[in-house]
Amino acid sequence: MERAEKICFWNTHEFWGGGEKLHLEYAIALRDLGHPVCVVAHDRGALSRRARTEGLEVLSRRIHNLSFLNPLGLLKSALLLRKHGVGTLVFSSSQDMKAAGLAAKIAGVRRIVYLRGLAVPVRGGLLNRFYFNSVLTHLVASSLETRRTLLLNFPSVRIAAKTYVVYHGIEEQDLVTRPDDITPADGPGTTLVLGTAGRLTQQKGQLLLLDVARLLAVQGLSFRLRIAGTGELREAIEQGILQRDLEDRVELCGFVENMIPFLDQTDIFLLGSTWEGFGFVLVEAMARAKPVVAWQLSSNPEIVDHGHTGYLVDYPDVDKFAANVRLLMEDPELRQRMGRNGLERVRSRFTMTTSAQAFCLVLGL
Repeated sequence: MERAEKICFWNTHEFWGGGEKLHLEYAIALRDLGHPVCVVAHDRGALSRRARTEGLEVLSRRIHNLSFLNPLGLLKSALLLRKHGVGTLVFSSSQDMKAAGLAAKIAGVRRIVYLRGLAVPVRGGLLNRFYFNSVLTHLVASSLETRRTLLLNFPSVRIAAKTYVVYHGIEEQDLVTRPDDITPADGPGTTLVLGTAGRLTQQKGQLLLLDVARLLAVQGLSFRLRIAGTGELREAIEQGILQRDLEDRVELCGFVENMIPFLDQTDIFLLGSTWEGFGFVLVEAMARAKPVVAWQLSSNPEIVDHGHTGYLVDYPDVDKFAANVRLLMEDPELRQRMGRNGLERVRSRFTMTTSAQAFCLVLGL
C-alpha cells in the first residue's frame, strides 16, 4: 500500500508569534482530520517545543535570510523533504519561502504553499516574481484584504488564479457554551468593562481608544478600559493616560497568556487597529459572546457584521466610535443580542474545523 504524502509546516523562527501559532493550529487540525503531518522548526524554537508537546512529528532545520544561496543547504532540505514523503509544503515567512520553497521545487514536492497573514504589499522585485510565478503552486491569504494587498505588486492573472482566501478559525473548545453565565450583571452604578488586546504599537491604535475613553468619561459614564498587550508604545500610552486624566479608568494588563478569562470579564470589546490581515482577536471576542466596536477598514468588515454583531466606524471618527460604545453601554439587551449574534457568526464561519476543511479544499487534499 502506497504511503500517504505528508503535509509539512515549515517555520524556522525561534520566537513565538501569530504565524507560529497558526502553523501549529493548522498542523493539529489537519492531523485530527486524518492527514499525515510534520513540522519543520528551529531546534531551539518555541514552535518545536509546542509541536512535540502536541505529539506532532518535528524535524529540525535552521534557516537564515541567505540560506537559499547555499547549494548544499538547499540539497539537505530537499533530501529531508523527500525522505519524509512530503507532498505539500506550507510556509509563511520570506526567508522560509526562499529556502524551503526552492528546496521543495528541487525535491519535486507537488504543492508549495505560501500562507500569508499580513495585509501589506509584498515587494514586487525580480526574486519575488520568480518565486510567485515559478515556485509557488498556491498562495493562501488570511482574508480578502490580505489577498488584495498581496496581489498589488503582482498583477499577473496567473498568480491571481492560484491565490485563495482561507479565514483563520478558532478552536471549538474556545467558544462559550452558555453566554448568559459569563455576562456581567447589570444594575445601578455598575461599572462596565471595555477591553482591547494587541501589541502596543501605532498600528493597533490604543492611543485613539484613549481618546474614545476620554469622551466617555466626560459624558459621565461609568467604565473601566482594560488594555492587554506589550510593546514599544507602552510609555506613550502611559503618558496618554495621564494627559487625559484617565488614571482611575484605564488599566494596562501587560501580556495576557490566556485570553478567555480576560474576555469573559469584558462587557464590550474594542479594536483600534488601522489595519489587520485578519483581526483574529475580534473572532476571539465574538466567540465569548461579546459585542465589538472597530474601524470600518482593512479586514474588519469580513469579520464584523455591522449593526448585527457590533459596530464598524469610519476611521478616524472617535466621536462616532464613542457614540457607538455608549449605545452598547446603555443597553444591556443590545449587548447581549449582539454578543449572541457574534457567537453564531463565529460558529458558522470561523472555527478551526471549517478553516482546515477549506484549506484542504483549495489545495485539493
